[in-house]
Amino acid sequence: MKTFFKILIVLVGLAAAGFLILAAVDPERAMELQDRFNRAQFQQSEAIEVTPVGTLEVEYDMAVDEIWNVGCDPNYDGTVYTWFRDLGRDLWLPYYTDLVTRRTIERAAVCGPEGVIQWLEAGVITGSTDTGEIHVPAAVLEALPEGDYWLACREIPEGGSFEEGCYLLAYIAVRDQCDFHTEDYRIAPAGDILFDRSGGEGFTFHLANLGDNIVTDVWWLQLINTEDPYHVPKHLEEGADYVISQDGASVTLTPEYLDSLTLLYQYRFRFGLGDHSVVSAVVDGEDSVAVTLILTDGPLGDPPEMDGPRSYSLSSGEDYTFTLHLGQALGLWKEGCTLRFYGPEGEPMLDEFGAERSWFQFETGGIGPDGTYTIPASVFREAAAQSEVESAYIGLSVQMSDYSWSGYYAWYGYSVEITP
Repeated sequence: MKTFFKILIVLVGLAAAGFLILAAVDPERAMELQDRFNRAQFQQSEAIEVTPVGTLEVEYDMAVDEIWNVGCDPNYDGTVYTWFRDLGRDLWLPYYTDLVTRRTIERAAVCGPEGVIQWLEAGVITGSTDTGEIHVPAAVLEALPEGDYWLACREIPEGGSFEEGCYLLAYIAVRDQCDFHTEDYRIAPAGDILFDRSGGEGFTFHLANLGDNIVTDVWWLQLINTEDPYHVPKHLEEGADYVISQDGASVTLTPEYLDSLTLLYQYRFRFGLGDHSVVSAVVDGEDSVAVTLILTDGPLGDPPEMDGPRSYSLSSGEDYTFTLHLGQALGLWKEGCTLRFYGPEGEPMLDEFGAERSWFQFETGGIGPDGTYTIPASVFREAAAQSEVESAYIGLSVQMSDYSWSGYYAWYGYSVEITP
């Protein structure tokens, strides 16, 4: 047996050496062999010819007073969303979910360098944190000449008034012809999505910035639970497990496939494109916003709830107390719970390693019999003694299912204004 493994190791080494030599002598042939290997290993479809890769950047800042005066989300990541007239697709934008406050899109505005070009009333552009995506119909973009635009979508919290809303910004490049694609791919929905499969419908992922580099393959990323977790792609069967839209930019998981999956388990997927590049819901070994599908059969019964004062006075000397109802949750995942403080400009308070510091450790056992949780006043005094603070963020990770790294950990949290 030992001799067999020695021979196997030698053969693998010779194969690797041979590939390196071929890559140096005939790179094109080497890439062809690598492509065949990938197709065999991951059941990948044959590559198709697509447009060349191009790059786009934001050319001008949003400077429309009637938008800024209402308030805008400052966390725009610089993505340029491309829309090609000859492809004629609807545009889907990621809308990051918030399990504490449900938010929906109301009216919207298309803006240029000189101001608002067009106001769009509620119902034209739609979106909510339930679905994790914003839908921009093709008809809205077809009316625009070729050029770059800011789209400002006003979000409203559930139960709130129109005056409480703020604008989410997206930079959109309208082009008449798809003669390039940017590779700045995005997936909608975004974040953790709870999907009720009891309705018997499929679940759809919409991809942005593909251009003509359409979806050709889908894999489920199976998490291997080791000390260094990584994902193994499992190829799904087209037709039985998923269906690709006619325009090649959306993937619907079939009801039959969803019925085969485990409830309250984190599922992540990878999408293979025509040129054999991939769009992944998670990047192994890197921090990224994961697109996670979590299934339920009907609404969650007795869901967790969290609430507390949105301001705290340092001079009061009182402990800070909030209410926490775990409901059907198994408990708090203390590694994911944080209390963070921020300065006057929103800058976080860091630890000795330069990372955002959590100033308190939350434990399930800290929940009182009356459903309250108390953070000692000394924690606030300690933070204020080290630096000027104006706000804190309480974030709790609540364990909803017990599947190790693949379990469902719901996130709840809110900001607290700190006053002298």
